[in-house]
Amino acid sequence: MRYYKAVKGTDTFDKYGIDLVPSWKVAEKGFPRDEVDYLTADELAEAIRGDYADDMDVYADLCDMADMSDEWEACGDDWGEVVDRAAIKLNVVI
Repeated sequence: MRYYKAVKGTDTFDKYGIDLVPSWKVAEKGFPRDEVDYLTADELAEAIRGDYADDMDVYADLCDMADMSDEWEACGDDWGEVVDRAAIKLNVVI
């Protein structure tokens, strides 16, 4: 997982709101890991449709969630086809 979401009602949510929290931030020493949670497939798809459309890590997360990491790593310029198959597999609209 490359991104997380902040849990509502926490200091982390006060800081990030509905923005995605990058995994490198969560990995920092002292970060309150109990204040973040995994994203759902629907939340990843929403991020792709929104502010994160240009962030390849969100697409990679979607493929990871669909158990298509190997396909993602090997896709090259055909990444859109792999993402589309992952979205179909997860039953989400991107």
